[in-house]
Amino acid sequence: MNKLKGTILVLLVLLGASAGVAKVMRMPQELTFFHALGLGESALVLFGVAQIVGSALLIFGRTRLPGAIVLAASFMASAMMIFVTGAVGFGLFSLLPVAMSGWLIWDSRPRETATSG
Repeated sequence: MNKLKGTILVLLVLLGASAGVAKVMRMPQELTFFHALGLGESALVLFGVAQIVGSALLIFGRTRLPGAIVLAASFMASAMMIFVTGAVGFGLFSLLPVAMSGWLIWDSRPRETATSG
């Protein structure tokens, strides 16, 4: 594994896990944010569990692709929620983990093997 991919994996695992844990623990900032969007605690916790599961799946090579897909979807949903609140600058910054997850999805896709005919 090259250094760039390893770095991105570590960053995404840490980012996804920490964001998920903050939601599962019902941190006041997360509760306020979700309530402002009309979402309740159940949605907050479910979202957090998805982020934790996606992060855990990233760790292992065999489950890296589904983990990257789960994290990309959760990070995209987070960015969209941030844009809805009007925080455009932070919303744009929040697209960075989406791009990183997208690169992992692209890099983890099954590749065709060359066969001689």
